[in-house]
Amino acid sequence: MKMPRLKTYVFWVAAFFLGASAHAAEAEFKIASFNAAFCRNTADLKNWEMRKAFVMPLVEKNGVDICCMQEPYAFQVRYLQTQTKFYEFVGQLSGFESPKLFADRPDNFSSANIILSNMNNPIWYKRAQFEILENGKFWLSKTPSTPSGGFDQKRFDSERHCVWARFKHLHTGIEFWVFNVHVLCGKSPEDPEQIESAKLLISKIKEISGNGTFLLCGDFNSEENSGTLRTLLASGMREASAISREPLKGEKSTFTGYDDKSSKRLDYIFVSNDVEVYQVEIYDTMKAGLRISDHRPISAVVKIKKQPL
Repeated sequence: MKMPRLKTYVFWVAAFFLGASAHAAEAEFKIASFNAAFCRNTADLKNWEMRKAFVMPLVEKNGVDICCMQEPYAFQVRYLQTQTKFYEFVGQLSGFESPKLFADRPDNFSSANIILSNMNNPIWYKRAQFEILENGKFWLSKTPSTPSGGFDQKRFDSERHCVWARFKHLHTGIEFWVFNVHVLCGKSPEDPEQIESAKLLISKIKEISGNGTFLLCGDFNSEENSGTLRTLLASGMREASAISREPLKGEKSTFTGYDDKSSKRLDYIFVSNDVEVYQVEIYDTMKAGLRISDHRPISAVVKIKKQPL
């Protein structure tokens, strides 16, 4: 008579642990894209000195687990690293290791592309939650494996690149790829250079991640009705705010130009079709009467499930 009760007990214990195991096989985290703004001239350098102490606190305060950042020079990234105990960054840094080197640079931007070749796209991540398994960098150009200008090499702002990393979520063992890109400024909504950059992104993501789970973040310098976004969406990737279970939260635009005269949405998060999106938010960047950047961060709460073997 006691055996059926024992079997029932064993069944429910097994069900409990199976349920716990299934729950543990879901990696949920918040990822963000944030153009933290470079320094175009010495006036921007002074502006950086005023706003730099607010950048990482903004990321931490909003509970971001992975932050794809665009534009900062090496000395900016080095400073930000000193301001956080929780994050590491991945992405090879180039150029301008000190504010003085920037201030003393040759004033010949158009021919040497000095400013843009020194920008970086670091991916910040919480070291307690993730491990980097591999990472790399490619350029949005005809020669993506080497530092180079874009498809139209006569354009000043054509030297742009994408940093990528393969992550392991430590609690679940789930692996995924993150791509962090900064596309050049477009001359029109159908800018051929931007569209070629989008096509290259699609190709490289497929080459690097195969059929794996990926998230693509960045400053695309493109609005929602542009050829760039249509090209990306046509590949099968999805824009986070369009599939989020909750409506877009916070601000409506991501570019302010420091003065709030712009209402453009230029920054996005795209995901592969096996990523669930629960909430997307655009954050205000005003602190002590100062804009922390000329862009607002955008974040997405996502969930990735471990695929059965």
